[in-house]
Amino acid sequence: MTKALDHAKLGQQPAGDPVSALDFLKKRRSELSAEIGAMNVELSQLDAAINALVTFSDICGVRPVRVVMGAGRPMTIDKAIEIAVWEGRRRPAAILEYLESEMGISTTINSVRTRTSRLKSAGRLVLGQAGWQIP
Repeated sequence: MTKALDHAKLGQQPAGDPVSALDFLKKRRSELSAEIGAMNVELSQLDAAINALVTFSDICGVRPVRVVMGAGRPMTIDKAIEIAVWEGRRRPAAILEYLESEMGISTTINSVRTRTSRLKSAGRLVLGQAGWQIP
């Protein structure tokens, strides 16, 4: 038990501490309530953003922008290639340039060609007149 709570239990004021246990607890509760309120506001904003993206996607038939998160599992080169294609890089050289300049991924043009073909076989990419596309 904290010193303030020990003194409050005994009905005493802690030495050198002008705040009673009750005042301390009320203040801390107020601080936590403010933090929870701020989190609830952020949750509401996130819900609104999610609903807007889902609605936009449904109406326009466009997928939401993909966001690359840090701290999770490392991204595979195949997933990076899909993102490059999503971002409009349709040819192997453009995909390679995007991987290197935008994502910091080093690979070769032959690897990009092999991987795009494999992604096509898996149904994750299609090859059209304009180059590679997300189906």
